[in-house]
Amino acid sequence: GGAAAAAPSAALEQRWLSASDASAIAGATVGAGVEGVAHAPSALCVDTPAYLRALWALCGRIARERGSGLEWRCSALPSLAAVAAAASERGEAPYDAVVVCLGSRASDLAELSGLPLRPCRGQNLHLENRAGLETPLICGKYIVPVGEGGDLLLCGATFEYDPEGLREPPSEAEAAAALLAPLEEMLPSIRDAPIVRCDAGVRALPPRSHFGYVPLVCKLPVEVRGARRGDGGGRSALGGGGCAAWLFGGLGSRGLIHHAVLGRSVAEAVLACDESRLPEHTRRLDARMGELLVSHFSDTGHSSH
Repeated sequence: GGAAAAAPSAALEQRWLSASDASAIAGATVGAGVEGVAHAPSALCVDTPAYLRALWALCGRIARERGSGLEWRCSALPSLAAVAAAASERGEAPYDAVVVCLGSRASDLAELSGLPLRPCRGQNLHLENRAGLETPLICGKYIVPVGEGGDLLLCGATFEYDPEGLREPPSEAEAAAALLAPLEEMLPSIRDAPIVRCDAGVRALPPRSHFGYVPLVCKLPVEVRGARRGDGGGRSALGGGGCAAWLFGGLGSRGLIHHAVLGRSVAEAVLACDESRLPEHTRRLDARMGELLVSHFSDTGHSSH
């Protein structure tokens, strides 16, 4: 990332190349139907799993330097109320804030079942890089050399909206049927590449606005309240007097673009308890949020404040 970081103007540079020049740079012949290529010399590829591990390690280091605690816990919780109840059962003090960052699973929380998030399944194929491709290609779909020495090609991704198949295991046959034809248009030699594996995930697509598919980030009109120590666990976990709940979701397939700048805004808003610190165009659910939640509270007998 040094070249891109050192000269921002150069990082945005693009050059129009002929197909033959593009093939020379890519290390493999592009499709015959390709008339030209926009080449970004300083573009970067991010190893997302490695990046997330490094980001978590950085959070841990900062916490230790400040004498704070940091812990990753995995558990299945059906609602915001259960979040507070679980803390109470562990004998912990009530939370100061709860930020819902569950991606496509955000609407699985009982209180947020009405969120207007559209789940979209995406599958990738990992192929052997027998073509010798050295530079990523993107044209609707993408082909990215990954692995040790670029020996694999990460190819994707599908866009699948069938609600019945969202959580199904990855299918090499389905992914190949959807992806290989457009991939071959970019890189014909990919047709003979053996499939190594297939993986899948589910995007959470937000409603489209005049800004495009902008994430949904806002303060929720509910408070999370769990029983304090000594309460006996009998109090409702929703209602006045609890901690604020926030939503950070709907990043779709652009999480890498939005996560850092919006994450900073969310942290500032939570610490200040001031929703106005969030970008205005991410708070477009404000006017509708009460309507989205009213059915849940009507059905359960809870009331929101």
